[in-house]
Amino acid sequence: MGTTIKNMTGINISSKYFSTPTFLEFFPKHSKPQKNNRAALVYGNNGSGKSTIAHGFRGYKSHDTSEDIKLQFFKENDKIETTDKYNRKNIYIFDEEYISSRVKVKENGLDAIVLFGEQVDLEERINNIEEAISQNEIKIEKLEEDYKIFLDEDSPQSPKYWDKKINNKLKEAGGWAEKGSKIKDQRRNLSVTNSEISRIGNLSVIRTLEELQGKFDEDFIQFTSTDVQSSPIPNKVKLIFITENIVESSKLLLKKNIDKPELTIREEQLLSLFGIEKATKVKGYVSNKTNLICESCFQPIEDAYREQVLKEIESILNQEIKEFKEELEKLLLTEVTAVNYEEYSKLKSYNNVFKSIDEYNVTINKHNSIIQKKIDDPFTVIEYDMETNAIKDIYEKLNQQLTDLEVERINYNRVIEERSSVEEELLKLNDAIAHHHINDMYSTFKIQEEEKTNLEKEIKEYKQISIDLKNEKIELDSQRKNFQVASGEINKSLKYIFFSEDRLSIDPGTDLLYRIKVNGDFVSPNKVSCGERNALALCYFFTEIAEEMDEKSIYTDEMLLVIDDPISSFDIENRVGITSLLRWKLGQVLESCPHSKVLIMTHDISVLFNLQKALSEISGICGKNSVNAEYRLFQLENKELIEFRYNKHNEYTQLLEKIYQYALGEDVNDILDLSIGNMMRRVLEAFSTFTFKLGISEISLDEKALELLPDEGTKTYYKNLMYRLVLDNESHSMDNVRGVPELGFFSYLSPNEKRQTAKDVLCFIYYLNEAHLISHLPKAKSDLEKWCSK
Repeated sequence: MGTTIKNMTGINISSKYFSTPTFLEFFPKHSKPQKNNRAALVYGNNGSGKSTIAHGFRGYKSHDTSEDIKLQFFKENDKIETTDKYNRKNIYIFDEEYISSRVKVKENGLDAIVLFGEQVDLEERINNIEEAISQNEIKIEKLEEDYKIFLDEDSPQSPKYWDKKINNKLKEAGGWAEKGSKIKDQRRNLSVTNSEISRIGNLSVIRTLEELQGKFDEDFIQFTSTDVQSSPIPNKVKLIFITENIVESSKLLLKKNIDKPELTIREEQLLSLFGIEKATKVKGYVSNKTNLICESCFQPIEDAYREQVLKEIESILNQEIKEFKEELEKLLLTEVTAVNYEEYSKLKSYNNVFKSIDEYNVTINKHNSIIQKKIDDPFTVIEYDMETNAIKDIYEKLNQQLTDLEVERINYNRVIEERSSVEEELLKLNDAIAHHHINDMYSTFKIQEEEKTNLEKEIKEYKQISIDLKNEKIELDSQRKNFQVASGEINKSLKYIFFSEDRLSIDPGTDLLYRIKVNGDFVSPNKVSCGERNALALCYFFTEIAEEMDEKSIYTDEMLLVIDDPISSFDIENRVGITSLLRWKLGQVLESCPHSKVLIMTHDISVLFNLQKALSEISGICGKNSVNAEYRLFQLENKELIEFRYNKHNEYTQLLEKIYQYALGEDVNDILDLSIGNMMRRVLEAFSTFTFKLGISEISLDEKALELLPDEGTKTYYKNLMYRLVLDNESHSMDNVRGVPELGFFSYLSPNEKRQTAKDVLCFIYYLNEAHLISHLPKAKSDLEKWCSK
């Protein structure tokens, strides 16, 4: 049972270009059983699908199902079902994508270095990392610029700005620090630290500032006015009491009329002299027998006189008057004696009480005077000329102050008896008040501090990203430098291409970078041509295939090589060397393993002919060593693979078509411009040899041939032209001139002069054998007639 590559005869491919599944049999079964078709050379114009096929093989090799190109191996008409990753691994594709992804020339100081294989990917990753580092540093720079505002103490965006305002508020005169030191009885104010600010700012305070301040002021005054030696106030503050509804009662009695008694003249005189109140007092004085001297006239009081006076007064003060007088006397209010409250003088509210006592006494004295007036003259209606609520208001005011004084006394005693706990409460009140004072500032401080912290964190994260990226770059750079290629093998292949050790080489330096030398000297990247880069790529391609193989068994593993346009992408002067390298390496591949296969695709007909010759030689060499390595030529046209019949006539027609195309100025490129002279010489060589059995240098002198030209001027013209075409060339046979770069006078002609020469060559053949030329160029007759007529 054979392996996948051995059994594979073709592929089935579908893609955007190959819109329907297309079967392409590159390695059909040979007509002779003992022989095997192991090489396929495919010619196809640009756009015929060659690149799509190469991409399809690459996707098949990597098991990539994301590509829109689907490729499957077939053995004749049967699909090869396999998961043989080894065989897929041994599929190698060389195309423009390989060159761009596996070989890169870059600058290193003044020198050009070349990166191979994984180094290219590592280089791209390093470049991406360097770009990421650059973008990251720009971001860090912007963030650090933004961060500066948070360090400016004069900016409201800076936490320091608010921290400073908070400090000043807590340290101000009469503020938290000063009050706290007084509570603790310290000489120095409390320290305002970050921890204290945080503690105060984060307090949970329910009571209002006014409530807290009132309570604090009350306790603070008592606390600071006492010390551990102070004594408590033992007696409870007494309230005052007055008769209920005293004003209403007073008004009723003041309006009450009392009948005046029948009095003698003597009693009238006494009543007029003393009045009821005085008379009452006199009665009391005289009744006391120990009183022997009259307090008014200072005369001795005789018993008879005493008896007479008492009788007269008794007549004045009858029972009704006595009772009325007693009722009035009950309405008299007693003054509050301030001295009774002096023991509370240490308390804050004492002064308010003292003032209210005076106010109270003034009010009740006014009241008492009105009542006394009625007492003195009970027979006259008296008006109560005071505000109705005057007594009530002052009474309630004084009692409220006395109540407050009692509360203060209790608190005062508590301050003395529980000083430590009061101190603690005051400190808490001080903190709570400070919280109200700094709350808004502290909230803003926290917001700005959080923004600052977040920005610091972001800067730190970006700096860490830069560190990580730089470390990753160092690691990748180390991997890149540690990646080694067989520089000796590459240089050997380069020598094979250029036939010189110094023309192009790579030099592995002590820094493990491969520097490029051209003509023995290190060069800068702009001195390395596209052809030289492509030569390095092709050499590395074969070196990479053999890198894990033993030198004695190189290319002995089964493999499939897919090579797309290996020569046409090179400079014209390097084509011979590149073809020689391919002949050498493909020969090694096909000879070393009887199952290996090679697929080569090109759009250049001259490349096809040169490689056909190389494959023919390789097949012959392999045959001598008992290894079958037959090859087939195909043309990819209209999405079909058809046989390309290689023969001299076909090549001759292709060359005539190229010359005709050049003469028309169609699809002219640099390669065709450089090779057109050789093509014309080859065509003339073939025409003269097969038609007249003469060489190109002889036909312009042959009389039989010259007779076919229309006139003497034309004969002279073509003698000169033929001489120029052969001048400075050693041999111009068809095989020798194939693929050789331009020599002689053609290298000095302008494109217009070359196109004119192409027209002249075609006209020369047309003059000598019209039917012959038209059979190869059936559509060219009108153009030929026009050119020849000139």
